[in-house]
Amino acid sequence: MSPLRTSCRVLALLAFTPFLFFCTDDKQGDGAPIDTIAPALSDGGATTDLQPLEVSTQAGTGGQGGELGHTSQTLDYGGEARLFAVHVPPSYDAQTPTALLLHFHGWRPLPAEVNSELAYVWGDTADENGFIAVAPEGLPCPELNPDDPYGCFRELRDGPFVTALIEHLGGLYNLDLKRVYLSGHSGGAFFVQGHGIAHADTYASTVTFSGGCISSSDQYGNSCSVYQSLSAKASRKIPFFVVHHGSDQVVPIRYSVDLLDVLKAGEHPTSALDQYDPPGEYGHSIDVKIVPQVWEWVGAFTLP
Repeated sequence: MSPLRTSCRVLALLAFTPFLFFCTDDKQGDGAPIDTIAPALSDGGATTDLQPLEVSTQAGTGGQGGELGHTSQTLDYGGEARLFAVHVPPSYDAQTPTALLLHFHGWRPLPAEVNSELAYVWGDTADENGFIAVAPEGLPCPELNPDDPYGCFRELRDGPFVTALIEHLGGLYNLDLKRVYLSGHSGGAFFVQGHGIAHADTYASTVTFSGGCISSSDQYGNSCSVYQSLSAKASRKIPFFVVHHGSDQVVPIRYSVDLLDVLKAGEHPTSALDQYDPPGEYGHSIDVKIVPQVWEWVGAFTLP
């Protein structure tokens, strides 16, 4: 069995709140069964071997004329006016290729309030690190709530839209296509998991908040076997940062534990974080205090 060495930084957020343990693997482990919650998201993964982030030498998409600040925009696609929120940092310079992060919301009634979610989760971190953040809104998925369909994302329907959205954004902003990142929460995490693995030559890395996969059956679209198959065929092993609170009452943490097992077996670079202070009473919301630390890891990757 290969030894596992994990380095952790302890973040004291407030004087009287619990600490957060931010752990990144230095060496791959053998993925022994895990029976406890806390070690489940910090026990291992593929070697990250992170290098200092270098500005891409590519010319960028060269887009001009995009709205600045925090805006709501639409793109006509497939007969729908697809809504998306855009956050452009104050430091944006149209002459400099700029990183892009796409954030996908969870299953929820429409409208999905993507403007406020993007500002809340990624706005400050985008401003501090100089990247553009975008949050598309999903379309109705009647199977989730027939009487009042929730909005969600599906690969067959929304995957091509996301590709078109990146191309559209590249015409408005000068994007560095070697630094395009995925972020998803809950049902949005389920989407970016498969989309990221399947399109690993498009995205530098991925972060999932309260996502994961179901190992007990291969009859679901979110079954772990789906990701195993996608990973086996992937030409590149996209890095994943997995974030999940140990007492999540909406999506069990076991789903993320099982996803990490799949990713480790597929030799994806991984890191993970157990949140100790999520807002709300269900342990499912994103704790924005840890988002800068998440970006520090996620944003360190670039495409070859």
